[in-house]
Amino acid sequence: MYCLTHACVLRVFILTLSPWSCLQVHQVFANRWAAFHAPVMTAAFKLHPEFCRRDTDKGADADLDKVITDLAKAPGAPSATLMKLQYEEFRIACTAGSHNLHSDMKDREPGAFHEKCMKSDIHVWIKTFFKPWPELRWLALKVVLLPCSASACEHSWSIEGWIHSKRRNRLGQDLVERLVRTHTNLQLEHRLELYEAGMLPWDIEMTVEEPLSDDEDGVPHDVSDSESESENDSD
Repeated sequence: MYCLTHACVLRVFILTLSPWSCLQVHQVFANRWAAFHAPVMTAAFKLHPEFCRRDTDKGADADLDKVITDLAKAPGAPSATLMKLQYEEFRIACTAGSHNLHSDMKDREPGAFHEKCMKSDIHVWIKTFFKPWPELRWLALKVVLLPCSASACEHSWSIEGWIHSKRRNRLGQDLVERLVRTHTNLQLEHRLELYEAGMLPWDIEMTVEEPLSDDEDGVPHDVSDSESESENDSD
């Protein structure tokens, strides 16, 4: 949203629009942003490796402060004052090139914003280049890695529809939500067991059972022997 708004104002992403049309498009994005916006989205934007060097307005800074204050209330969370202080240090490091966050250092390892480092996974980037600010790294891992699509919600709704069927339509909402969480946790537990065993889901799907040999035809030898003995007795 920030990128689209910025591009719309500067008339970059649609060069054929007039200034008046560009402002109208900007208003459409602004209305959608006002309807669906949450402060955690702004915090994720300001801590994302691709956008953390961009300047934002005071409203974005207020959203980040609110997220820090709210998350600091969680058990075991770092201090809100310390996270805010470390964010200011992080911003200075991004602009001034201190530590290893500058991309133009030729006498050292590639910096955080080097093309090679930017291609790494986000959680790896955060764990690597947020080391000078451990409390801020805790915040970034919590916020930036949040899923940005509604697929998880759609998946939960599908499970809820499967549980709350026509035959079981008298279940209370609290009970249905607990059943959905239980079902999801059981599935995650099964996936975790497969992961710890070194078996990936697509490996299981591609597994082909070996054909049984003559000695492994699935019939126990004692059963076949007893059947032959019974046939001889009948003769």
